[in-house]
Amino acid sequence: MRRITLSLLILGLFASATVPATAVPLTSPVGAQSLQAASASKNFALQFADATKSTLKAQNLSISPKSASVTYQWLKDGKPIRGAAKATFKFAPADAESAFQLRVVVSAPKAKPVTVTSKAFVPGDQPKEYKLLWADEFDSTSVAGPSLDAWIAQDGDGSAFNLPGWGNNEEQYYQGSLAQVRDGALTIKAVREGASAKRCYYGDCQWLSSKFVTKDKLGFQYGRLEARVRNTTGQGVWPAFWLLGANIDTRSWPGCGEIDIMELKGQEPSKVWGTIHGPNGSIGDVGSLGSVDITGWHTYAIDWTPTSISWFIDGKLFNKVTKREYVGAQDPRVWVFDHEFYLIVNLAMGGNFVGGPSDGELKTAQTDFDYIRYYSLDGLGSLTRH
Repeated sequence: MRRITLSLLILGLFASATVPATAVPLTSPVGAQSLQAASASKNFALQFADATKSTLKAQNLSISPKSASVTYQWLKDGKPIRGAAKATFKFAPADAESAFQLRVVVSAPKAKPVTVTSKAFVPGDQPKEYKLLWADEFDSTSVAGPSLDAWIAQDGDGSAFNLPGWGNNEEQYYQGSLAQVRDGALTIKAVREGASAKRCYYGDCQWLSSKFVTKDKLGFQYGRLEARVRNTTGQGVWPAFWLLGANIDTRSWPGCGEIDIMELKGQEPSKVWGTIHGPNGSIGDVGSLGSVDITGWHTYAIDWTPTSISWFIDGKLFNKVTKREYVGAQDPRVWVFDHEFYLIVNLAMGGNFVGGPSDGELKTAQTDFDYIRYYSLDGLGSLTRH
């Protein structure tokens, strides 16, 4: 009897040391789910959420587990935007040049929260959609000057406008009849021959050339303006493709605003200048034409919006000025690039920009415009016919 009792006691102790059959293993699906770590894509980006390109959303943002709670915080120029805590964000048009980011916090039960932040996204830097609104292809042959439907010649040395030398000590006397549309291009020639028969502010004129404007014919506000141009070289050769504020008769320069899409110097044939002039001064930059200098065909363009102006050579951005950059701490009204402008093409000779008088040995110079085109960008752009 004693041996049986001892055996039963030992058996009972062994049984009490085993895991009860009803216990839940730690490796069960239920336990694994409760301990699953939260995660989110670290390199996600932003994109436009709608056709108007005014709302932003995340792109390629992956979150796990699906049951995780997610919070959002939008940032502008590195600072949180008060109240912007949804998955999408509609930004104000005035903020198109700001850098936006989305901060996402993912939380799961019994797991440490994970925070990820998107790459910066500047709406104004994104690719645009263009629609042609107007063009002058200069397809006529042997016609004296461009179409009178769009252009008028602005003749003289500037004295009639109280701007002798056109305000820049230029040497030429403009005479529109010298220009010609031929071989599919508008050709503006500057010549010395016959110039001395004209009287300039400094005496007998040194050069005859041409200048054409769309003033009181066509007006442009925002959008893309571009031209395909080639030019000759030489000290003092100064071709330009530019815009002036249409209100210049009531608000004198620089209050009306000026946008120089393309300015070239014949003595520096591998460069192009893009500049704005306004009440807060001038600001611009120089782009490189590379191995094919101004004697080759190049496309010069600007993208013009309410908050910025960007310059391009052959489709490549080389300069951008934003409203925020130009205005700085000044009155926002110094940004005068927010109204109708008119277009100008001309070939000047000598003057302040090119560094004094033209080369005395130079007899001719020439600028050819293959075409000039005007587009809306993302639906923004207005053409006014007077």
